[in-house]
Amino acid sequence: MARFLKKRLEKLGTAPGSLVFVGTQKVDSVHMELVAYNSERIMETAGIGAHELGKIQQQGYVSWLNIVGIHDIEVIAKIGTCFGHHPL
Repeated sequence: MARFLKKRLEKLGTAPGSLVFVGTQKVDSVHMELVAYNSERIMETAGIGAHELGKIQQQGYVSWLNIVGIHDIEVIAKIGTCFGHHPL
């Protein structure tokens, strides 16, 4: 039960919608893979960096972004901003 209490204490006092990673970090760095497709074509890109997030959304394509390692709060916030997600 103490392990559950620790996770709650890390979030205590933060504003609603604040990104807080409470899991166990299992990888050293964040690795992203993108699959973008439409009715005619499919594109796969591995090893996308946080600086390339603006290129992800392409007109007329459905995008799937696979993220391995969600412990880096800054990268997750950039992804949310890129796709227009509300922090909550």
